[in-house]
Amino acid sequence: MASAGVTEMNKKIDASEGYGSEENMSINLASPGPDNFIPAKDKIFVNRNLNLSKITCYGFDMDYTLCEYYPEFDELAFTLAKRFIVDNLGYPEEVLDIEYNPQFPVRCLWFDRNTGNLLKVDQFGKILDCCHGFRILKSEEIKSIYPGKIQRKDDKRIFVMNTVFNLAETYLVAALINHFECKEDTVCTATGWVRDGQEVTFAKVFKDLRAAIDDMHVTSLLLKKTCLANLTKYVKKGDRLPVMLARIKSGGRKTFLLTNSDWWYTRQIMNFLLGKEDQKDQGGYTCVSVVHNCVFRLLDVLF
Repeated sequence: MASAGVTEMNKKIDASEGYGSEENMSINLASPGPDNFIPAKDKIFVNRNLNLSKITCYGFDMDYTLCEYYPEFDELAFTLAKRFIVDNLGYPEEVLDIEYNPQFPVRCLWFDRNTGNLLKVDQFGKILDCCHGFRILKSEEIKSIYPGKIQRKDDKRIFVMNTVFNLAETYLVAALINHFECKEDTVCTATGWVRDGQEVTFAKVFKDLRAAIDDMHVTSLLLKKTCLANLTKYVKKGDRLPVMLARIKSGGRKTFLLTNSDWWYTRQIMNFLLGKEDQKDQGGYTCVSVVHNCVFRLLDVLF
């Protein structure tokens, strides 16, 4: 019965609406067979169908899109941030003994500067999970801090860890709070802790971490310099990327790379990924050091 139902559904699909193709109408979805099986790693998951024959230009981001990093890259950022706050901001040497756990952080958590909590929220601000340091708060605890288990996005209070680059930072802020609050000589407060007569707020800790992150990305550039010094350790290199770009080019389409990374970093990363002396051989545009709110104006000029 199930097979018959699927077959009947296939007959009703209108290929003109973009839901399928005449070529695929003969495939029985209930038992596709080995010739039609696509491994999950080779599938593309989309929210809507798109007729690619009408697309004349393909654009790509670089970091975590064309360029994938190994977990060692996040651990490097974590280590550099620890070293910065110890060397420059007076944190004790014991902080350097904190080890990175890649299983803990996930993207898009909210950090609450007032309470030191990491929040997982839905699109309406409803708190799904909440942790303080490494401690998961129970529902009643969450309600006592956030009435109705709701926290609105307030830029003065909330920082959204919305990129993969924030993973190391997410773990480090939780690890620091856990580390200091577990000390016997620490007196915990609603907004931070007091140790050796010095009051430290969660907001101050997070501000220090942001200074460390900004330094490695913008000032000292240690993250990218260290990465370039050992590309095989930090950057994943596969053989499918050059093939994909070559196929797009052979189809008469244009390509462009749009990144906020600098040219000196972008060039070396892409040369490594493509196995070329100069990635401009791919025949596309490369736009570097791009400010996000200028993207569409830039594309209007190019295309």
